Amino acid sequence: MKTLRLKQKKENAEAKVEKATLVSETRILSDADFRKIRAHNLKKQAGLTNVQGGRKRTNDDEKLDDEFEEKRAR
Repeated sequence: MKTLRLKQKKENAEAKVEKATLVSETRILSDADFRKIRAHNLKKQAGLTNVQGGRKRTNDDEKLDDEFEEKRAR
């Protein structure tokens, strides 16, 4: 059962990578798109994204993310 879930997660991750590659190769990305990508990568580096799952986000987490995005936009 666990191995099946892990396999499905891995397949989903691979599908997301394929989709992102396809989108980035077939369309011209705008400045807003690059901002979103950079913001997501910064969040990943700071540990603010729930990459591994398993933990629900609290309102405090949401507020921190909103504040981070507002500061990043300035």
